[in-house]
Amino acid sequence: MNQKIVGLIPLIAAMMFVAVFAVGDNQVAAASTADQTATVTVNQNIALSVNTPSIAYSGNDGSYATSDEYTLSNDGNVKINVYAKLENENFAGSDPIDTSGTNIFQIENDASSWTDIHTAASGAGTILTSTKLDTAKHGSNTLDTLQRLMIPTGTEAGSYTNTITYTAVA
Repeated sequence: MNQKIVGLIPLIAAMMFVAVFAVGDNQVAAASTADQTATVTVNQNIALSVNTPSIAYSGNDGSYATSDEYTLSNDGNVKINVYAKLENENFAGSDPIDTSGTNIFQIENDASSWTDIHTAASGAGTILTSTKLDTAKHGSNTLDTLQRLMIPTGTEAGSYTNTITYTAVA
């Protein structure tokens, strides 16, 4: 009887081995797969900043008064053009300075030349074209620039003000 049991043990082990592999094969044959494509859209973010919210400079009548350098930055994630315009045609003061002519109020543009700046009614001046955030991938995202104002001969001494609006457009 011991011999019969000893003979059955290898037979039972062989049957279990075959059964395990048969079940494994059936599981693989019964499996299926599915693919999915994931698309993520990164939304456009247009953002512009100036590092100096207020700027003051002085000069003599009959010459240009030139500001210190300041920086405009593209803080968004798209290429932009930057336009500048004055709120009023005149720098307000005791003897208003008219900016409606050429070469009166200017901002240095990205080509290192001067752009005339007027009111929106006269047309905003383009001072910066196609900058993009992430300097490691796309180059500079800033413009270091200056302003200058031609002070007409005979302009009364005093303070003159105007507001400059910068607009970023993608």
